Amino acid sequence: MALGPRNTWGIPLRVPVVRDGQIRYVLTAVLQPEAILNVINNRRLPEGWVTTVLDRNEKRVARTVHHQETLGTSPTATLHDLLMHNPAAEGIGVSETLEGESMYTAFVRLEELGWTIATGIPRSNVAAGAMQSLMLYGSGLAMSLALAVAAVLFATQRINVPMRQLRRAANAIGKHQPVHAPDSEIDEIREVGQALQIAAQARDLSERERDQMVSRLEQAQRELTQQVSDLERLQALSSRLLQLPSLDEQLDSILEVLCDLHGATQGLLSLSENGSPPRPHSTRGLSQAALEWLDDLQPGRDICGGAVLSGQRIVAVDTDPCFAPFAPQARLEGFRAAHITPIKHSDGTVMGALTILLATARVPSEREIRLADLTADLASVFIDRDRARTQAGALEQRLQVALDSSTVPFTVISPLRDDSDVIRDFRCDFVNPKAAAILDCPVQELTGARGCDLLPDWGNSRLFATLVDVVTSGRSQEFELPSTFEERERWFHVIATPFRSSVAIWFADISDRKRQEQVILEADRRKDEFLATLAHELRNPLAPIRLAASVFGTPMASEAQKQRSQQVIERQVRHMALLLDDLMDISRITLGKLILRSEPVDLRKVVEAALETAGAKLEAKHHQVLVQLPDTPIMVHGDALRLEQLVTNLLTNAAKFTDGGGHIGVALDREDGLARIRVSDDGRGIDPEHLTPIFEKFAQVAPTYQSTGLGIGLALARGLARLHGGDIEASSAGLGQGSQFTVHLPVREEQAPLSPDRTTPVQASAARCILVADDNRDIAETMAELLRLEGHQVHLAFDGLEALESFQRIRPQVALLDIGMPGLRGDEVARAIRALPGDQQVLLVAITGWGQPKDKEAALAAGFDRHLTKPVNINELLAAIDAAFEAC
Repeated sequence: MALGPRNTWGIPLRVPVVRDGQIRYVLTAVLQPEAILNVINNRRLPEGWVTTVLDRNEKRVARTVHHQETLGTSPTATLHDLLMHNPAAEGIGVSETLEGESMYTAFVRLEELGWTIATGIPRSNVAAGAMQSLMLYGSGLAMSLALAVAAVLFATQRINVPMRQLRRAANAIGKHQPVHAPDSEIDEIREVGQALQIAAQARDLSERERDQMVSRLEQAQRELTQQVSDLERLQALSSRLLQLPSLDEQLDSILEVLCDLHGATQGLLSLSENGSPPRPHSTRGLSQAALEWLDDLQPGRDICGGAVLSGQRIVAVDTDPCFAPFAPQARLEGFRAAHITPIKHSDGTVMGALTILLATARVPSEREIRLADLTADLASVFIDRDRARTQAGALEQRLQVALDSSTVPFTVISPLRDDSDVIRDFRCDFVNPKAAAILDCPVQELTGARGCDLLPDWGNSRLFATLVDVVTSGRSQEFELPSTFEERERWFHVIATPFRSSVAIWFADISDRKRQEQVILEADRRKDEFLATLAHELRNPLAPIRLAASVFGTPMASEAQKQRSQQVIERQVRHMALLLDDLMDISRITLGKLILRSEPVDLRKVVEAALETAGAKLEAKHHQVLVQLPDTPIMVHGDALRLEQLVTNLLTNAAKFTDGGGHIGVALDREDGLARIRVSDDGRGIDPEHLTPIFEKFAQVAPTYQSTGLGIGLALARGLARLHGGDIEASSAGLGQGSQFTVHLPVREEQAPLSPDRTTPVQASAARCILVADDNRDIAETMAELLRLEGHQVHLAFDGLEALESFQRIRPQVALLDIGMPGLRGDEVARAIRALPGDQQVLLVAITGWGQPKDKEAALAAGFDRHLTKPVNINELLAAIDAAFEAC
């Protein structure tokens, strides 16, 4: 007996399990001392008797008197001496109790356990009668010596015989023989005999209890041994199941072991899929006929189905009514009872049943029921695991398909730590094909690769620091990152999210977007520069116009001064008109709405016309122009005016960036089926990095000089060249080394057409009645004065309502209408005029600042006959009026 961890006494029962001559493990059960006390108390000893149980260390296990107080203590000294001097298996002696009472003590040793059971009988109960006899005997001695002698002889005879019988009875107790109490007339001797009989009975009772205890211990040991064997079998089964590759093999093994544990040779395991009736999945020992019979059986109507439906164990023998439908087949197969255990999910739902078919009509033992429950739980674990693995595999497959087919690049990386738990690198655990394609590296090479192997200076990069922060903080981060992976400058949009102990990364290549942003930023910068330059370019002609107008309006101005002022105004207006025309042309080219009037064109004539147009600017700075034209025509199919505009832009650009007295060359030739126009100069030159950007709209790439112009001349030239199926390129040795622009156009093998007359004289106009309507009074009144100078009768209106009212009143032959007037728009006035009754042969001309093709189409749809864009050339307007009436 020993003291436990909770300071309580217990008796450990240990059973060693020996396998192959070695102790594999020890099974231990703890017996409470009170259990021993209950066994002793069941003897119902006479009052005053005391029984003590001692273990092999003479620790008190139980005592019928003061059990709790004496538990675990040693025996009294007299009892200890009695046991020490009498090593026999049993014996009798005298000892004192803890309470100080003298006892006749009988003891028995249990050799198997090393325990001792001692029972004490109070000596007072045995010696009282003898003492009283001695007192009477002493009194009689005083009366008479003679009588004393006779009495002594008589008493001796009456005492000695029973005393010898008492000795024999005591010896019989020690020898496990029947005890016969003496039949004495002396009460004391008779009481002693009775006491010896009681002691013998107590000894017999103790021996029977000992035998029962030993029998129970042996039974417990057999049960423990059986349980150990069962547990070993189940443990071996569990180990084997983990090694089997498929659920079918695992369930077959479970069924085989459970049949063996039942001592049966037949059984089956049924499974229910998604709530369907159970069907046999694994069988053992059943004939093919039985299997076919089970397949033909209505699903769920057998006793296995009953176990599945009820979720309860079913035990059926051949005498039970539920067994009757299966009795014929059972007789053929040789079983008379069935033990069915439901197989349940962890949530309590039933997924199947384990059925053991017994050869005898019996119910299963508690051991068999316990083992059936254990194996059913084991089957449930492996079935659940298989189904979970199947579901996980399906989910993983779907996830893999989703990730592989995803257009979003995705990867998972894991941190690599050193001995100090500091993150030193990351390893790529997964990467989908889209990500591998963006990184331009096979999936196999990226998987398992370290960051330091893929990216230079990885450990000091911003990306590494950000990923470390994601791992340590557990927070997602979203950022944009430049990269020089594979020596290419690229931009990535990255989302990094903690994923278990790794980092999940979604990223996208935004290099194109970044380039577009740069293009937009550059375009915005150019727009700002363009607007500033446009304001400058518009102020330049406005300043002399304003000054010339002031001179013209001064009373002291001479006619010559007025004439020069008029020329200045006309020249600056033409300059502003050219600026606006260039803007309109570059817009039409950008939108794809510039219409070419193509015809066979001799490029020699185009170059000559361009030289004439740009002649003033070339002469202004005294440039030396070298022209090289072939003797034979070089024909192309194109718009002569637009081609002239292209070459003119190149010549004016050369004049602008070549210092006074510099050299400008123009050459025309053919090369590889292409016409080639080269305009060269020895001016400021172009930095090599600007050879391409100079053709962009609003480009200003001369930082060392004050920029002039809107930056659209070269963009317009390239647009016109490409509209004609050609292109333009620039070359320069560098700043201060001059430049050359070369235009390539496809050649058309045709004869040169006759050159049209470039000037058409303005004929005198017949007098007409004209209505001029514009909300800008200066424009309206100035145009009216010019028309009156040509002999026309002119009426004015300054808004749409006034224009319509004036038209109805005066019925003019021509109406010049601004589009954007208050009251009624010009197009609304035109529709109203066309809707008036009568034969209205009036010529309607739209005079507007809106010059896009769609604006012209809208004007004609509203009823206008012509569309002219401000500022209007007065000669063109007069020619349009005359042409309209001549056609009538």
